[in-house]
Amino acid sequence: MTLDTMTKKKRSLVLPIAGAIVALAVGGFIASRAGLDKALVKQQVDDFIVSAKEKGRAQGRDITITYGDLEVAGGLTSKHVVIHQPVLTVKPLERKPQVPGQRAKTDSLIVSTPSIAIYPQTADLSALRVEAAQPINVAGEEQPDKSLLSITSATPLVLKFSKQSIEGVSYNDIAYESPASMELTYLREEQAKGAEEATPSIVPVYDTIALSMKPGGGFTSSIAEDGSNLGSSKMDFSEIVMTPQSAPEGAVKIAAIAGEWTNRLNENKRNLITAKATLGPITSDNTAAPYLPVSLALDGSYEGAILKSPESIAEAEAQQSFIKLNALTLSTKDASLSASADFTATPTDMLPVGTANLSLTNTQYVLAELRKVGILNPSNEMMVTTLLERVTGTPVAEQKDTTIAIARERGGAFKIGQTTFEEVFAIFLQQAMQNKAVASPAPSAPASDTLSPAAGSGKPLAPELPAADKPKAAPIAVPDNGVRG
Repeated sequence: MTLDTMTKKKRSLVLPIAGAIVALAVGGFIASRAGLDKALVKQQVDDFIVSAKEKGRAQGRDITITYGDLEVAGGLTSKHVVIHQPVLTVKPLERKPQVPGQRAKTDSLIVSTPSIAIYPQTADLSALRVEAAQPINVAGEEQPDKSLLSITSATPLVLKFSKQSIEGVSYNDIAYESPASMELTYLREEQAKGAEEATPSIVPVYDTIALSMKPGGGFTSSIAEDGSNLGSSKMDFSEIVMTPQSAPEGAVKIAAIAGEWTNRLNENKRNLITAKATLGPITSDNTAAPYLPVSLALDGSYEGAILKSPESIAEAEAQQSFIKLNALTLSTKDASLSASADFTATPTDMLPVGTANLSLTNTQYVLAELRKVGILNPSNEMMVTTLLERVTGTPVAEQKDTTIAIARERGGAFKIGQTTFEEVFAIFLQQAMQNKAVASPAPSAPASDTLSPAAGSGKPLAPELPAADKPKAAPIAVPDNGVRG
């Protein structure tokens, strides 16, 4: 048999197989749309809403999803489901009490959009492509008709949902594809207009930011359905430019926003969680920007049990766990902060053992900026000054850069620089007691030594005291005839 004959026979086998694969793929694609059932999609949407509500409650949130009509649209090869007027409401289960006189803060959000289109990618609807129409609007529960943020883009925002099985465990996969450009219109402030003696009118003031980025940006996530929180996620955005419509010269550029998170079981069947993230450099051509360029980087890990139940807490207490902060850096134009840590917790010791380092450059500049923005004020500056001097052993005025080493040996105390954790806690406690004493109002003295007279009597309700120059009556002596043992 010649080589040419063998080649022809192989080709005669390969081509039909390839044709069959293509036919199956096309047939499955058409079948997934031709057999698209409105009731089945509605059932899956309702099941997703129930699941989202349960997961929200587990995280301390009350999640409600409502929608209007649901219809099947499109032709044979583009058949899809359109959900009209979907609304997502997220509320905290326990609201923090408002401080009297303080302006109410929005702690619940309502997200809505005119419609969502769902394109099935498989016949069993296990893979879906979701496109959100424009605009996407965010409002607060207090004033649901007032937009806090509106998002529009030239192309729809796309989410892909699918499932996969890893070692018998089902995973939910989500992928987000970001448009190359968007416009964000947000409520910047409210201005009061009108004469001072008249009732002023409140006018919402909106600003728009044009957001552009390198095509292909987005994030992916794959999380186990069994409640173990095993999985991974990844985010990658680059060449981001945010340009205020009202002040184009103030455009902000972000070189990259990237991050990775994983939670898997290691060879000892313990959770190993890793996290890495980078932000920046953030720059701007606007020379008025005070701190730019700014960069942030994080690299850390945790190995041990995940605390999800009383059983897991007991398990965590019975074995070692490891926390490593390989690097945390925050740098600005004039100062930088860096930290690292390596601690081990053991069942035979109540506190972890290990070391950590914290470094701050240009300390005087940082303190001055904290005073400028009000974080450092007369009520807490004395405490901060005392802490810095105790920890470093150097007067604050003489500190150019500050480096703090933290360490604890097994059975010992935490050493924080030149002092201990106990001394640091004592400083905080003393400051808290002083603040409480200052905040507690002194009892007010009565306006008069006598009670107000009764209406129409013209006389006080209690006898008047003698004048200061008159002798006071001697106290009445009461004989004590009691018996004491």
